[in-house]
Amino acid sequence: MDADRTTPYEDARPSERAVMWHLYVERHEGLGAQVRNSELLGTIFGARRQALDLLEELARAYVPEHPKKRLRTQFYRTDHGFLMIDHGRDNWRYWQCEFRALELLWDTGDPDRQPRPLPPRPEAPPRPPADQPPGY
Repeated sequence: MDADRTTPYEDARPSERAVMWHLYVERHEGLGAQVRNSELLGTIFGARRQALDLLEELARAYVPEHPKKRLRTQFYRTDHGFLMIDHGRDNWRYWQCEFRALELLWDTGDPDRQPRPLPPRPEAPPRPPADQPPGY
């Protein structure tokens, strides 16, 4: 992609601070895609764009177990990662895999990544009396 063009990923944060990202694939399997299985593909410490770039490489190289005989594969970019849809040759079914870059906020198994206390919630403004119409 050219440097003067905008990237397909716009960070939700104004800064490009480095954080821990877990790169997951979620497979929708079974009749009617009722079964969902997740698999960790990798981790990266960096900015969101770096995580999504690595996720794209991993997603393009990913070969799901089903369907065994593929008629067609479609690969999409989404707001949160990528979506792969495989159409089976033997029937009308299709399988989908969602690839996501997830920012790790906290982890109870890692002493360095414990949850931070939430900031206090601002108090709600006082409610007008019930007999007073709104806006007065």
